[in-house]
Amino acid sequence: MALADHCDCGFTRSELERRFARLCRDAGLRPPSMNMWIHGQEVDALWEEEKVAVQLDTYEFHGTPAAFEDDRRRDAVLQVAGYSVLRVTGRWLDDDPAGVTATVRSLLRSSSSATEISTSSPNVSRSPIAS
Repeated sequence: MALADHCDCGFTRSELERRFARLCRDAGLRPPSMNMWIHGQEVDALWEEEKVAVQLDTYEFHGTPAAFEDDRRRDAVLQVAGYSVLRVTGRWLDDDPAGVTATVRSLLRSSSSATEISTSSPNVSRSPIAS
């Protein structure tokens, strides 16, 4: 592996996770935390402050009816807790890395803007959601 391919991205379980972390690094995004548990769900890549969760999927591990159902339930739990959830497939990452980067960047900006608005507004109260 070339030095430029090295990814100091924390604990990863797959080449897809390492490729995603490198893509974020190369795009100048703040590195996500990898393989984190939030609200009882494991998230492949997480920007906690912005409440953005990315799940990295391949058909090999997510192509069964049971996995499909489980993924939707997990997404719902995170969405109810206020997270934006993005599912990135291996094919999307291969075919359109710029599109993946643009989507992640947009979610991070949107989440940051929403956080700034809600925390600065005197009419908004924020209460933590128990995990």
